[in-house]
Amino acid sequence: MTIGKTIGLVLCILLALYTGNKLRKMFAIRGWVPGAKVEMKVIQLDLLKMKSITHVFFAFFISGCGEFSNVGGIGSDYPAKDHDPKLTEIAEKAGPIFDAIEAYAEEHANHPPSLGNIQDALPADGIEKTPNGGVHGFRGWMYFWEPDGYRLVYRLGWDPHLVYDSRDDTWTFEPGDGSPETTIVLEPRKRGSLKDED
Repeated sequence: MTIGKTIGLVLCILLALYTGNKLRKMFAIRGWVPGAKVEMKVIQLDLLKMKSITHVFFAFFISGCGEFSNVGGIGSDYPAKDHDPKLTEIAEKAGPIFDAIEAYAEEHANHPPSLGNIQDALPADGIEKTPNGGVHGFRGWMYFWEPDGYRLVYRLGWDPHLVYDSRDDTWTFEPGDGSPETTIVLEPRKRGSLKDED
């Protein structure tokens, strides 16, 4: 849990407690209604429970939105630059994919149509599968076949992506919010050296 998420969660819980207290006082004032005192107290208790539960869920929802809108801690305004250490670390996760693609290309004289064609060459603990058993990605990386190459795409946040394009051997930071993309130089560790570590 990030610091921002923790602060947001605490503030939302405090707001829920404050609102619940105000509601409790409001029902206490109205509790004198003749002929309906017992029923009112039951209704009061149920409503207060529902309000408290709603506020707790609301707190988690707000803090969760803050987390999902900035997956990986990188937003659209991230100042991507050459040899960026954070993006280099993310790029290194794709090492086994590069190795598997190159091995497949040597054997078939073409790049694999999908990650499913090379899943046996990838560490099993990094493979992300779809509900029907297909391979969706590997350690957050998605693979897209192109007639003259392939692209690897990693979702950095709600909008931004890091993209590798084999056709011109480039890394690109795509903000995804309409602002211009940035081509950057990344030098992840030698691809083959990653295989033994995984």
